[in-house]
Amino acid sequence: MKAELVEKRSGSTVSGDIDQALANSHIYLGIFAKTYSKISVREYRIARRLGLTIVVFEIVGRKKTDSNGDAKVKEFLDRVKKVDGVKVITLIVKKSSPGEFLGTITQRISNTIAEMANQNLRIRKVLNPS
Repeated sequence: MKAELVEKRSGSTVSGDIDQALANSHIYLGIFAKTYSKISVREYRIARRLGLTIVVFEIVGRKKTDSNGDAKVKEFLDRVKKVDGVKVITLIVKKSSPGEFLGTITQRISNTIAEMANQNLRIRKVLNPS
């Protein structure tokens, strides 16, 4: 299993890079914060169409002024929750250094994926006791 990060890529091949990364994936991890991105929404929709396991994080600040992001992000995430039935995990972060922020989100992502794996294992044990 490997992670594919296409976030910092640009140019005429980025859509193809995203499509290829999603085609090779088993899990789609979407991290949404203040800025709306048509490319990120497209990624999400492709992941849904491919039937990938979807994990979505919403990053918000502790203070109300920190979470005044683009209204389109909120609308998109509301649709993801209400229409698509995808659980959106809200991660409240304090203003910190990039390293601290990365550590916080990495830990939360790791815990979420580990819990998904544990749930999968429990289900398989019930369906296939040995």
